[in-house]
Amino acid sequence: MLRADPPVWDALNVASIFDKALKRAVRRVKRANRWHLVSPLCRAFVRAYLIMRPVVVRSIQLMKAVIRALKELREVLSRRIQLLKLGIMRAWRACEIASSWGHPRAREWINNEYFILYHGMLAKWLGRLVGRAILDDP
Repeated sequence: MLRADPPVWDALNVASIFDKALKRAVRRVKRANRWHLVSPLCRAFVRAYLIMRPVVVRSIQLMKAVIRALKELREVLSRRIQLLKLGIMRAWRACEIASSWGHPRAREWINNEYFILYHGMLAKWLGRLVGRAILDDP
């Protein structure tokens, strides 16, 4: 029985993988009209990397920066992460209020992802219903 050799991850292969992944991620973000939500630093880095198009990526720092940029682009597209970001403060406040009223397990709620998602969806729904001005924190 013949075994195939494992793929060789040389520097040229990594550079082409990063190049394709960044192009695909940027295309998806721009199609979704969310490019303006990407941080200016990330946008500048992605533009510079795609203009530079390195043939070989040997620097660990550059690899980490590309991966960080890919994560940020993925987060901009993810509705789940947006709801988590929106709901975390409101869920925290609800836990604090419930624990101050004496609920014995209220502190455990803050670790429940579905509780946080619920508060994020609730805040988004209330924002559409009554307007953003009421929900903004002082």
